[in-house]
Amino acid sequence: MIRYGITRFVGSWFGHRLIEKRIRPGSAAVDFVDPSGKPVARSYMADAPSVRMLTHFDDPNGAFEVDLREKGKGFTLHPTHECH
Repeated sequence: MIRYGITRFVGSWFGHRLIEKRIRPGSAAVDFVDPSGKPVARSYMADAPSVRMLTHFDDPNGAFEVDLREKGKGFTLHPTHECH
């Protein structure tokens, strides 16, 4: 199955998983969990769990970004994808 747009970025990285819940076209809320399914703590945010982080997808450029903090305050994840 070929994935397009923001759905290309759902998956696992070294046992961790990004769980995407679409809000509207081009954006979603993402949870980042460890292999046991527990949200990863964000040490730079007083160990807040990495849940409901907002994402943005720039379709023409294929760029996917996850705001690990509030938008514009740094710490942005830029995952990439590979077609198999």
